[in-house]
Amino acid sequence: KVVPPGTNGGISGVGLGASAAGGVAMGLLHGVFVPGGMASLFSSIGGAGRAAACTATAVSKSAFRREIALLTLVGFLGGLGGSLLDSLLGATVQATYYDNEQNKIVKRPGPNVNRVGGWSFLSNEMVNVMSTAMTALAAALLARPILNLI
Repeated sequence: KVVPPGTNGGISGVGLGASAAGGVAMGLLHGVFVPGGMASLFSSIGGAGRAAACTATAVSKSAFRREIALLTLVGFLGGLGGSLLDSLLGATVQATYYDNEQNKIVKRPGPNVNRVGGWSFLSNEMVNVMSTAMTALAAALLARPILNLI
């Protein structure tokens, strides 16, 4: 159903695309820059002592590419899934207030404002925290067993 911009739980194609793209960027950056990532391909950088330490964690180029691809996929799923979760929580449990004077939904209670949905203690910011934490946990739990297969 089409809703006005700013409605709790509303989604748009542009918003979902931006969330997915942000997740891809985070997954890609994580895959490239974390230990076991790009640095492990260059085990000879930094002298003999450092080379020996890096060699122990070095990965092949094909494993490195697979790891980046998998982490990018997990990032994509996390970005898109997190956005959808945030919208679901926003539409169902986030406190929604309606200002009778302005005839619009507002973020906070006040004079001439009625709560029309959700739980009063769950503000937009709390929904953001909840969806971010749940998405991060889900992404970590998803990525771990997949990466152990590489």
